[in-house]
Amino acid sequence: MKTNKILLIAVAVLAVAVIVLLARNTSAPTAPENTTGGTTPTTPAKGGSTTSKSTTGGTTTAKPTGGTQSTTPKPSSGIAFLAPTNGAQWIQGELHEIKWSREAGLGGYLSLLDASTKKVVGVITPSLSTRQTSMQWDTQNISLGRTNPTRTAVPVGSYVIRATFDGPIASVDSPAFSVIYASQAKATTHTISLNKFVFDPTSVRIARGQQLIFTNKDTIAYTFYFSSLRTFTLAPGASETYNTLGLSSGIYDLYSDVYTSLKASIIVE
Repeated sequence: MKTNKILLIAVAVLAVAVIVLLARNTSAPTAPENTTGGTTPTTPAKGGSTTSKSTTGGTTTAKPTGGTQSTTPKPSSGIAFLAPTNGAQWIQGELHEIKWSREAGLGGYLSLLDASTKKVVGVITPSLSTRQTSMQWDTQNISLGRTNPTRTAVPVGSYVIRATFDGPIASVDSPAFSVIYASQAKATTHTISLNKFVFDPTSVRIARGQQLIFTNKDTIAYTFYFSSLRTFTLAPGASETYNTLGLSSGIYDLYSDVYTSLKASIIVE
């Protein structure tokens, strides 16, 4: 009787051991623990960033994996346009000088933009030399692109000229100016008087094509020079008109060989 009880207890213990062993073999495996003290990355969100969870109880951080990258703006060239000037009116089909303050040291090109929208209308010249500071433009034709030489006419309107350089410096825009028909040009005149051995005024700024009227209000005759282009001799009370249409943009001097005080400057835009 005693032997039977011992046998029953042994069988029960064996059964329990088998059950425990089976339970361990059928349980789900656990994820291995990061023993390096670092972070365990999680799956990055679509188009977003990858997050990392710290196994040491720290805070959750996010590392960007994409998105918009900012670009560093190009430094200023320090170049400024001298012509066209702000509000200048250039007659369509006439030759005008485009001028800027200094050499860029880089090649580039000039394009024509609508003054209001800044949309490129065309290319004035596809190539600038490294030492260039000016060029003549007929104010009539432009190319469709820097690499497209097809020519097209320039319509009348308000524009800016943009100098773009082949290097790490920013482009430069001219002041706004207008391309107009010849019939739209204003026939403006500027009067310069000679009296008591001086010009009055001593400086005049005009648009190319406007007229200068020289008037001698003194009691003596005067002979003076318009740079090296023209010699004027005015008797007392006489006047003479000079048309500046044939001039290029720039500064011209009025002076006399006899009277050193008789001098003035004409600025043609």
